[in-house]
Amino acid sequence: MRRTAPSLFMFFVPFILAILPLSTEAAMLRKVPVIDTLTSQDTLNAWAAQRGQELLLHLNTCGRFRFPEQRDEPHTTSSPHWDMRHDDVTDATGRLIARSPKLVLKGGVPASVALHHLLHESDNVIECQIAVFLVLTALEQELLGDHHFDSLHRHTPLMIPGPLASVGSTRRGIPETTGEIGYIVNTSLYKRFHPRGRWNGQNLLCVGTDLYTGFDPIFTEPRSMPYILDQMYQETIKTPTTDASDPTLHSIKLMQAQLKESRRLWENFKTCQSAPDYPVLFIHYHRLRQCQKMLKEEMDE
Repeated sequence: MRRTAPSLFMFFVPFILAILPLSTEAAMLRKVPVIDTLTSQDTLNAWAAQRGQELLLHLNTCGRFRFPEQRDEPHTTSSPHWDMRHDDVTDATGRLIARSPKLVLKGGVPASVALHHLLHESDNVIECQIAVFLVLTALEQELLGDHHFDSLHRHTPLMIPGPLASVGSTRRGIPETTGEIGYIVNTSLYKRFHPRGRWNGQNLLCVGTDLYTGFDPIFTEPRSMPYILDQMYQETIKTPTTDASDPTLHSIKLMQAQLKESRRLWENFKTCQSAPDYPVLFIHYHRLRQCQKMLKEEMDE
């Protein structure tokens, strides 16, 4: 039988396969930073609202992220690149009032790689604050580009939630401008009715005039503030989960009936949502540009 000489293509196959991972990684790092396509705070806000909405929809529908069923359920991640840690939150007397969870990058891989794995390949139990800051971090990555994002977090530990170089705040209250992120609180009655419930408040991204999205199954599409407040109201007046032997159960049920029937209490409930103690956050265009300039100068040295 006559042998045929190997083709020139077959000769180069091992070489092509050897350089493919390098070329793929280089292509990812060459990705044009989104900030270079934006010209003002307004264009950045519009982009952040659209892209943030897409990312939150991904978290709500991909099946890899879910909210803790109860307030005391542990927050977890299966990603090998992140640690789930909990900081103790105390009052002025030193009494423990909460444990605040956060994701901390372990290192060993670039921050962009670890973030992609967390978003698309790991299973996670997280609350809405972590989800919203995860989206903020992903937006910062896309805005700066992988190379600058990795450089930024090579020496500064990446934590979610945590300080971000491009995020600022100018006021407190409900987010009302497209691209802003804020927090609304439920009434104090909710904690009394449902001490282990998860509707104490909600972190929200404003995506349009009176349109919001967040990390919860109700956000299959943007929702209005009246709709969100009504969901909080309905969760509040559900049958209390207080132990049946609790002597205050009767008074709680009485309060529940009053809340359900009283228009005044409902109006009071709605006016509680301004949350003046919580800052409204947004990605700051000029701060982001300054960060990008600093990173470029560091690389040129």
